[in-house]
Amino acid sequence: MSFTTEGGSSVGFQAGEVSGGIFYIDAPTYRLSSDASPEQQYAVGVRYLADGVPVKARELIRAAIDRGLDSAEVRFHCVLALLSKRSYRDLNRRDREELATLPEILPRYLDDEWTRALVAVYELLHCLRTHGSPDMALKKVHELRDEQRGLIARHLDLVLTGGIKDSLWAQSTARAEDDRAGSGRGDRMWACFQAKPMEARVREAEPSPVTGADNAVTVVWSALCVLLAGYVGWTVILTGRPLPICAVVVVLGAGYLAVRARLEWRCQNDLLAAMESKYAVPAEEESLGKGFTSRVESRFVHYFTKYAPHRFELEDWLASSAGIRRVLRMEIAEIYRESRIPVERIDWIIRFLAIRVSKSWNDGSVWDFREQYQVPWQVKARSVAATAVMAIAGAEVLGTLLSTHSVLALLASAGAMKAGRDAVGGWFRMVSEGRQAHQREVERETEYALRRAECERWKTKLQETRPREDELEYWLYCDKVIWLRDALKHYRLAWRDILAHAFLLVPAPGARRFRIEGGQPRYSHYTLRLFLITDWGVREADTRLDFAKAEFHGQDRDNYSYSSVSSVHVKKASEFEYTIELTLTNGPVRPIHVTEPVMIEEGSDDDPVDVARMDLDATGFSHALHILEGIAAEGRDWIDRDPLPDESS
Repeated sequence: MSFTTEGGSSVGFQAGEVSGGIFYIDAPTYRLSSDASPEQQYAVGVRYLADGVPVKARELIRAAIDRGLDSAEVRFHCVLALLSKRSYRDLNRRDREELATLPEILPRYLDDEWTRALVAVYELLHCLRTHGSPDMALKKVHELRDEQRGLIARHLDLVLTGGIKDSLWAQSTARAEDDRAGSGRGDRMWACFQAKPMEARVREAEPSPVTGADNAVTVVWSALCVLLAGYVGWTVILTGRPLPICAVVVVLGAGYLAVRARLEWRCQNDLLAAMESKYAVPAEEESLGKGFTSRVESRFVHYFTKYAPHRFELEDWLASSAGIRRVLRMEIAEIYRESRIPVERIDWIIRFLAIRVSKSWNDGSVWDFREQYQVPWQVKARSVAATAVMAIAGAEVLGTLLSTHSVLALLASAGAMKAGRDAVGGWFRMVSEGRQAHQREVERETEYALRRAECERWKTKLQETRPREDELEYWLYCDKVIWLRDALKHYRLAWRDILAHAFLLVPAPGARRFRIEGGQPRYSHYTLRLFLITDWGVREADTRLDFAKAEFHGQDRDNYSYSSVSSVHVKKASEFEYTIELTLTNGPVRPIHVTEPVMIEEGSDDDPVDVARMDLDATGFSHALHILEGIAAEGRDWIDRDPLPDESS
């Protein structure tokens, strides 16, 4: 049998997406300034201890003590940090010397609850070292508050064995059974493994396509029309006939009303056509390839399917909404493509857009724009009436010009009509496109405000829903206790039969990752492997833990005697990269990937080496390695060899 940290287990440093999942960087919760006080160091150290990072807790609490902060409470948490996730055999010389000084420093503290808790821990350790009766120590433990008793049982889990463990085990398992699904775990864990939302974006509003040259041409045609119309009008006035003169005035007035009404009609029609084009079903399917746009489209289809209106058949809904889905997909793919981000980071905006479209389709408001941009009948009537009046009056003016036999006036009249038509067409296009550009800008600002508000709402929801680090660590501890309880039941073992035990907790293949700044990585699924060391050999049990649902899936058990362990080989490629091959005489070689590549987001102050060390420490790798190496080297004799407190491990 072989245990290997290779391939994906090497410690590298990168940022962004990882195979099998993505991670979310939260607001910093462990950051200390360079001039932090001992009290601040201690507080962050205690937080690290509660959050399952004893290696950092030891550093900070010791630093606070070295700077003069000392009390029974501080020492109690320091001892817990020394022993958390470690057995007594895992302690180095400094750790053992520090524990050995407890009898000397206890008298300096007042008799309070923390002093009594510290005394209880010391007496438990003394019983383990001297193999004495644990009754008095256990009595003192049971007299402590539930909180302190729970901390001792949790952080001294690998230290306590035999009768001491038996006396606390029933209470520990009962509490773990009750608490592992507590605090809304099933309703909150999903928020841990959501990608960090990308900021809200919206496409820039498309400007009017009318250029300065187009405007200049329109002005020239307008000026020419005015000059020629003025010459025609002057020619009619010179005739001195009242009716033609009145006809000229009517042409000017009716023409103005007709142009104004027709312009309103044109603008409304253009706005309506622009909106209709968004919902037009594409004539044929586009080829999107396998890139970012394709992934965006798949997310749109997913959410349009998930939030389909209740009064539509799914197939009809997807077909009917293909046009707007295409428009939205093109926009989202365009504005986020250059960010080089995983599509999960824009899930929030795709979901938001899909829900909004679905709601508008469900209540019928999706077609409100048709009523909004419908041309009022009064405008149409004004346009038709004014055009008719202008035509009648224009006929009178034209008849007058014919009676004057002025060829120049007739040519001027024809030129005025030509120039007027082109000028009106230019002004129509200029005003209509300007209104559309203004409408697009207004819609853009409104849309940006809505998206920004949704992004903040989603971030707030994740922040409020996501469990705290200490909750995550405690749930993980409860899961391990339950798996350990089940293994003991299966093997029909009591704690008096267990000489040592170890967990290996590694990310399962395809697991999604989550890590707050300064904290250890968490995973949606773990491979949980347990080693039980007994007088007769090693019992091994492993399972896949669905961390979000607190469920175990499958199990694999193995048993082997000490004599079956033929060799163990350890390769250390870097500070946190190991390859361990434990070879049995009668078993296959099985690799175990202990850690994943370290993920550091750009702009983070985290030290990659610190993160890698915390990740490796969280797996229980060091303790398991220590046991397996000892058994491979010395067999059963290693269990009996108990190094003295002043010896290095």
